[in-house]
Amino acid sequence: MHKLHESTAAVGTESLGEGKYRIRIIVPGQGSSGIYTAENLAESAPLFKAGTEMFIDHPTESEEWERPERSIRDYAGVFLEDATVGEDGALYTVCKVFSGVNDLIKDKWEHIGVSINAWCNEPIAETGVVPVFAGVRSVDFVTAPGAGGGIVDLLESNRNNSITKEGTVDEKLLESKFDELKGEIASLVEAIGSKLEFAVAAIQEAKVEEPAEKVEEASVDVDSAIEAGKKIAESGLPEAAVARVREAVKKGADVDSALEAERAYLKEAVAATATPVVDESAGVSLKESFAKIGWK
Repeated sequence: MHKLHESTAAVGTESLGEGKYRIRIIVPGQGSSGIYTAENLAESAPLFKAGTEMFIDHPTESEEWERPERSIRDYAGVFLEDATVGEDGALYTVCKVFSGVNDLIKDKWEHIGVSINAWCNEPIAETGVVPVFAGVRSVDFVTAPGAGGGIVDLLESNRNNSITKEGTVDEKLLESKFDELKGEIASLVEAIGSKLEFAVAAIQEAKVEEPAEKVEEASVDVDSAIEAGKKIAESGLPEAAVARVREAVKKGADVDSALEAERAYLKEAVAATATPVVDESAGVSLKESFAKIGWK
């Protein structure tokens, strides 16, 4: 959307009394925004309807953002009729200026003009031709020096044509900021990527090394258990003795030491519970036989 502010001097403006004026809205020819052809103006004429509002001066850029509906203090008048196309290709209408503003308009009659506050959706052609209008916000009273119907938009020239499509930003500035942001994001992604690769490599290395150690430990435990079980099975010890040996091995005892200790224990137990055999023919008394096996 391209905003258009084009002024025309008071030439062609006629007072009809009671605050009513016949005004020339815009004429074909070169304007500050581009070239206005009679054909495009004629096609745009229906947009300038009866009831179109008129204000004192165009809004500033800050006012357009802060108060797009405009202030009642600047409200000057309205169109009483739809715009018509004159023989010269210009657009004309009759407006009503409110009583509070009428004295100001009459006093500065020769030094002011009217200026459109409109927009078009299509861009201005490379030839400079302004396309058909898409909409009209208002037609405002502005200072517009010039004579003979000259189209001079002092307000827009003072702004150095800084008015751009409403609701948009400077495309070049936006593109520059976007490129800058892309560069920062790329650097950040690269930094995060390198750190992530390092972390993943460290985790994978730890996963590879840790199972190897566990497998080695497990293999040692299994071999020891198998060897211990084999020795216990081949020991020929009774079931109760085997159970005691296994319990000792579980608590950390060496299997050979545990087996040896169990054999010694059984030997003592057997000796302690043996029934003595008395050979009286050999001249050995019963008391002596008991003493040999430890009985008193």
